[in-house]
Amino acid sequence: WADAPDVVPADASDVVLAEAALAALARTDRPGDALPALLAHAGGDRARVAVYAATRAARYAEPSRLGRLVRGVLAPDGVATAVPPVPPKVTSRKEAVRLAATLLPVTDAAALLADAFELPGQHPDVQAACVAFATRPLDAERSWELLTAAASGRRELRHAVLRTRPLDLPEAHRARYAQLIRVVCDTDDPEVAAAGYGALAGWSPWAPDAAAVLVEAVTELGNRASWRPAADALLDLMAAAPDGSPGDNPLAWALAALVTADARPGGPDAE
Repeated sequence: WADAPDVVPADASDVVLAEAALAALARTDRPGDALPALLAHAGGDRARVAVYAATRAARYAEPSRLGRLVRGVLAPDGVATAVPPVPPKVTSRKEAVRLAATLLPVTDAAALLADAFELPGQHPDVQAACVAFATRPLDAERSWELLTAAASGRRELRHAVLRTRPLDLPEAHRARYAQLIRVVCDTDDPEVAAAGYGALAGWSPWAPDAAAVLVEAVTELGNRASWRPAADALLDLMAAAPDGSPGDNPLAWALAALVTADARPGGPDAE
């Protein structure tokens, strides 16, 4: 098998034999050479075993070759590629995203993830995986382009942006990422807004306008869907401040705005 991986009985009718053959390919003397044979099964019935083996074998492949193979797996249904011959499963594509982000040089990884994210017809779960792993190659501008698109994109993409926490990133990138969290909060989707406000409180040391955003959400009396998560986030922001009151007290801003809200003709009576 080590000398001729292409003749491994991976397509044998005996499932145990076929899967054992695929798993063994990652443990030969040259596991990197077996990557094409393993990734060729990324869309078939043996994908679970083949892609797991490919993950191990990928560590032994030169980056330029790995990049070409992973790019083929990331193609969506209906896009013709040399590898694999069968459209790859969504789980296989998500693993390909992880391999690209963790094993390729930063510039190559960022370009591959951005291209996969932008491909027409790409599965939403694969796009969300691209967002999650784009935080690794942040020194490349393509990663920021991907994340910026996701921050104002569909619900699942915005949630993927929110999963990153400040300590997940180097200090140098936190202020810029905090602005992405701010963008996520600018939505009419109550579920996304609620999650965004909660995340924004944690990013407030790197987002100077975080308190103003939360105060505005709390004091918008027409907002009956997400004002409470915004209020909770505002209290979290206050509690996390070193002296309990960051600068001018934003809680006081909110209270002052609420008690004077009835000054508008026909406005709600907030007495």
